[in-house]
Amino acid sequence: MIRFRGPGSPLAALAIIGIAAVGACGKMGSTGNISSVTPAIVQPATTVGVSISGFAFHPATVKIEVGTTVKWTNHQNVTHTVTANGGSFNSGDLAPGHSFSHTFKRVGKFPYHCMIHTFMKGTVIVSQ
Repeated sequence: MIRFRGPGSPLAALAIIGIAAVGACGKMGSTGNISSVTPAIVQPATTVGVSISGFAFHPATVKIEVGTTVKWTNHQNVTHTVTANGGSFNSGDLAPGHSFSHTFKRVGKFPYHCMIHTFMKGTVIVSQ
């Protein structure tokens, strides 16, 4: 047992320095060694929703950043599709209550439509 002989003693100073060093370096590992902890920076995945209802996409235009996922959900009692005009994505038949997701990995403007009801149109605008 270490006994300090006052706050100004050399042993008290060493104890404070030791505690500060442990706090600055990290936590004690399972082996009793001090290990450095570096937190990972993780960007949460972003998902933006588009509703299919009233024979329209809501919102009709979505502005997102690269890496964002757009999820279309069919809230109608009829089948629809979500089909990119340029063919970069296609949901196939999207039954009532079902969803389709696509992650946009590059900058651009992506107009799309429903192949069954061609008057239904929307656009995804992807920026950096």
